[in-house]
Amino acid sequence: MTSGTSTIWTPQFGMKNWTYESFLVLPTKSEEATPPGSTVTAKRWAQGHLYLEDSIDISKPTAVGSLIFPTQVGEIRLDVKASVEEGTDSARFEATGEVKDTVPAKGAFYTLVGWAFRGKDDKVVRIQGSVLAVRGSDARPDVELGGMPIGTVGAFIITSN
Repeated sequence: MTSGTSTIWTPQFGMKNWTYESFLVLPTKSEEATPPGSTVTAKRWAQGHLYLEDSIDISKPTAVGSLIFPTQVGEIRLDVKASVEEGTDSARFEATGEVKDTVPAKGAFYTLVGWAFRGKDDKVVRIQGSVLAVRGSDARPDVELGGMPIGTVGAFIITSN
């Protein structure tokens, strides 16, 4: 198989380091009144490093790994489980990330939904979609780790290093 064909593709990650970036769309009052296609204000929500490897167990998830965010008080690590459906040029991507051992961030939970895109070697080369803050830490379950309320949705892009 080669990239760009209509042949069904079974996405694979190998063992790779990825860059994760997410963004919040925050239009100003004047931007809210502009027509579709207008530029609006956005800010970086989070930036970190994602390590994913193909799961050994063929009965889901497709890949497992960790997403690490550097902070002023140390790293925050989310355990990640990802599932990717078969597709042609792109495949549906779903993932969850949960902080299991980093205090005070323990308990935080996020979901990601989007598309995985294939590269020339038929491995996943880029993933993009939406991220949802489901739960904050055990200490502050109603506020996600970036300070936004639970239910906040942003855009994400994951690229191969």
